[in-house]
Amino acid sequence: MEDDYDSYRRINDFVARAAFDVRDRDAFWVHDYHLLPLGADLHDLGIERPTGFFLHTPWPAT
Repeated sequence: MEDDYDSYRRINDFVARAAFDVRDRDAFWVHDYHLLPLGADLHDLGIERPTGFFLHTPWPAT
């Protein structure tokens, strides 16, 4: 389980660093619950732009 979390954090860090390349944008919009820590990761990289986050939940099975 710890290895899974470490991998999850590495992926979020990867996405944050990729977003760093487009840091000249006015804002960032995150639209996936897998990226919950992305806002903090962007802030840690020095990106101070507004970050929106939409937490969507899947539809329940019918």
